[in-house]
Amino acid sequence: MDADWEQYQSAGEAALEEGDFAAAEVIWRAAYQKARSFKKYDPRVSITLEGLSEALWHQGKFNEAQILVQHTLAIFAKTRGVDHPDYGIVCKNLAMLYHFQGKYLEAEPLYRQSMTILTKDLSPDNPDVLAVRTNYADLLKLLGRQEEAEQLNSEMVTGGDLTRSGQYQSVEASSRDNLQPEPGQQITEAAANDLDPWAQLRAEALRYAEMNALPAAENAWKQAIEMAQRLPVNDPRLPTSLEGLAEVYWKQGRFDLAEPLCRRCFNIYESVLGPEHADVGVITNNLAMLYHAMGKLQLAESMYRRSLPIRVQTLGPRHPAVFNLMMNYSNVLIALGRAVEAEVMKARFAGNSTGRWTRSGVHAAINFDVSETLMESGADLPILGERK
Repeated sequence: MDADWEQYQSAGEAALEEGDFAAAEVIWRAAYQKARSFKKYDPRVSITLEGLSEALWHQGKFNEAQILVQHTLAIFAKTRGVDHPDYGIVCKNLAMLYHFQGKYLEAEPLYRQSMTILTKDLSPDNPDVLAVRTNYADLLKLLGRQEEAEQLNSEMVTGGDLTRSGQYQSVEASSRDNLQPEPGQQITEAAANDLDPWAQLRAEALRYAEMNALPAAENAWKQAIEMAQRLPVNDPRLPTSLEGLAEVYWKQGRFDLAEPLCRRCFNIYESVLGPEHADVGVITNNLAMLYHAMGKLQLAESMYRRSLPIRVQTLGPRHPAVFNLMMNYSNVLIALGRAVEAEVMKARFAGNSTGRWTRSGVHAAINFDVSETLMESGADLPILGERK
């Protein structure tokens, strides 16, 4: 392994993370010069191409970034295949480069190809899927294909599951909040599983849910709720049980039954933990998704509006869960006839979200398996101009 290249890679990734894109460009250009001596399909070549193209993208240097991304796409077609998610991600990046340069006809088939690949392998609420859908819809509007754009934007709730507050990690862990059991109940969850009938019901419900045996999970959670309602008022087992049953109802599409359970959790968390607590942000988002799915758009909008700043504060603006929340919120605004507000909000997140310029999985695994037959020739990288 080339020690100099490794140092450049580490420094380049750090500069990108810090948002110092000019410095990132300088560092990745140095890595690029090193990569010219590598074999053509050495994974370090793809890592370098993606790192430098990302630094150029953020500075609006689309022409050079386009050359690098095209080269990356050719490499991935050979080493991964044209149906691999990494190929779909790079397709999306190239589509965005064409899009922002006004090359709409070149961008459109790449967005379409990227959506086909990514939706086959990733969940509908994956940030990469959401990002390509959003960008593609924006492009279709520019091409005068408004009806197709609206169809893409009309999908209701993109969250596959209700998110969980995580209150019951263990009785001991939950004591860092005010939501905790009575004194003398500070035992570990492992011990609780042996001693606590509620913990056994919880484990049973989770196991059934994992098996997609939802009626059995529903029954176990109902028993857990009945038991938890006899516990002290601030014991975390009641809201945990309520959340569990709500999630089962959500998966069954029984939104009218899930809503009062989430509302009850919301009231508990807000009164005990405070209105800005992370768990309040989670349960508020769940309520918003339920109202959204039920078509109660005004209520959904108010819940999304309340949840978003809490989730941003807790997770940061780059987190996929925040991106998902923002997309759901913007879809509600569009459905309410407030498309301008939706676009303003999406623009606000455009520079922060991981769903805009996306890196493939290769940078996380330098030892990506490449057959020996693909390691024979040199990198043959394009000649770049001097940094301006």
